[in-house]
Amino acid sequence: MKACLKLLSAVALALVLLEGSSRAEFLYVANGGSVSAYGIGPNGALTPVPGSPFPAVNGAVAVAVDPWGRFVYVTGNNSISAYHVAGNGALTPVPGSPFPAANGAYSALAVDFFGRFVYVANSGSNNISAYRIDENGALTLVPGSPVTAGIYPVSVAVDFFGRFVYVANSGSNNISAYHIAPTGALTPVPGSFLAGSKPLCVAVNSLGRSVYVTNLLSNNVSAYRIGPNGALTPVPGSPYPTLLGSSPNSVAVDFLGRFAYVVTNDPFGNLLAYQIGASGALTPVPGLFNAGFQPRSVTVDLLGLFVYVGHQVSASLPPPYHTIRAYSIGPIGALTPVPGSPFQAGTNPHSVAVGP
Repeated sequence: MKACLKLLSAVALALVLLEGSSRAEFLYVANGGSVSAYGIGPNGALTPVPGSPFPAVNGAVAVAVDPWGRFVYVTGNNSISAYHVAGNGALTPVPGSPFPAANGAYSALAVDFFGRFVYVANSGSNNISAYRIDENGALTLVPGSPVTAGIYPVSVAVDFFGRFVYVANSGSNNISAYHIAPTGALTPVPGSFLAGSKPLCVAVNSLGRSVYVTNLLSNNVSAYRIGPNGALTPVPGSPYPTLLGSSPNSVAVDFLGRFAYVVTNDPFGNLLAYQIGASGALTPVPGLFNAGFQPRSVTVDLLGLFVYVGHQVSASLPPPYHTIRAYSIGPIGALTPVPGSPFQAGTNPHSVAVGP
């Protein structure tokens, strides 16, 4: 009964968020030294928010949004920039921002679904930091933080119910799993969870059932089922091959858990689409979808209508290369470019995230 009530509560919260996002959704992009903000139109087109781009710390490469749409967080230069989100999507620094972080806190961060905590992967010190989100968006380090991870953690994700944190360790080719205490503190989940060669990105199915990891050097995607205690068991058929030599580097799952999208770092810049089965297994959606030059990150909007891809290209390249590509999601997960795509971003857009 408690599990059912928890599920109903989470579903109710999801419906609230989705109802809110039907009024306004925003896309945020970490551009190395700034944050671009866009309003998402009914057809998925992007319109810059007044005042965008907003200043950020040098080396800002990862961005995450509080699921309630109150705050945006960006990592870079061993610190975390925090912003309050206005009704039109504009960003104002939170008092005290930027907040200090551990060595190498530039790879990734995630906000739990209930907007209580921020988790940061510190690739330079091989650990994970946990922060409590105060009422004004300021961050307070959780007692006992940071906790040890594998070698060179580069990606972090929180499950839908706020129970577990998963971290991709690029240097040790494995996944670290943690249980979240009521305080936000992390306790390692027993067991060893192997990934492919050089895992770069981890994503969790929104229903809290599956975890997906892109493996850059083994050219595949690992899929796992989440056990009651947070332990991971490979899904039958996992890992799932991508294109030969495609170097998959980022994965995102739509909010309803129907589809997974993977961008590849091959010369053709492909965007691969998969249907997610009841067991968590991946079935390729027919077709290859062009993602442009050097796609680096991918996200799906809250309603599961659109996919957005950022391109991490050399700062020396001219502005036309620094873009965000937008796609509409079809009934079986196939993608169609949104009119007006690609949309201009700041210099070297590393990471993309959507919030209400």
